[in-house]
Amino acid sequence: MKKRFNWDFLMSHYPAFFPFILLSVVLVINFILQPNMFELETLNGNMRVFLPLILLSVGQAVVLLGGGIDISVGGIVSIVNTILATRVGLEGSPELMWRYVLISLLVGLLAGAINGFFIAFLRLQPIITTYATSFLYIDFALFILPNPGGGIPAEIASLYRTSSPFGIPLAFFVIAILLAIWIYVSSTRYGKYLFAVGGKADAAYETAVPVTWMQFSRKR
Repeated sequence: MKKRFNWDFLMSHYPAFFPFILLSVVLVINFILQPNMFELETLNGNMRVFLPLILLSVGQAVVLLGGGIDISVGGIVSIVNTILATRVGLEGSPELMWRYVLISLLVGLLAGAINGFFIAFLRLQPIITTYATSFLYIDFALFILPNPGGGIPAEIASLYRTSSPFGIPLAFFVIAILLAIWIYVSSTRYGKYLFAVGGKADAAYETAVPVTWMQFSRKR
């Protein structure tokens, strides 16, 4: 049977087609408005701004692929930022900075585990649960830092702003590492389970996929 390459066919067989077209259009428009967009200095500045959003998008993508949603991400990020801003500060050493980066990651894991417990084990709706916990996390961040202030060591900030190994913005190396990790994870049993639970949790359960633990893990 001859395949019909219509819009429905493209969307069902190539789900990345529309985002790719949208990205291409956005790049063309930005290039017209900003002709120096692909110069190293401009790329480095733009990617420095986009990288935190890219990292958050990667985490949210895992949740969405698993059939869930998490709208408490902003609150969790606020907690991480306030911990770093108040415990490290502008005068802190790089060693102190990385120590609290690790602590902040553990705090983020704990916040995700709380979401996962309510959703996976208590069977609460993800959107309601994460909407409620988002207020809890934002309030906790305000408790840590009630007023704007704090910062990170100048050495770390300078490294992030100016680092371009081999003349390539640092963000591209981070993106390449993330892609490599995802390619590996998607080929593992965990990756296959994630897609199965996101596709149809009941069917995945009937094929011996540990649905509860998968739902819990995707929130962390």
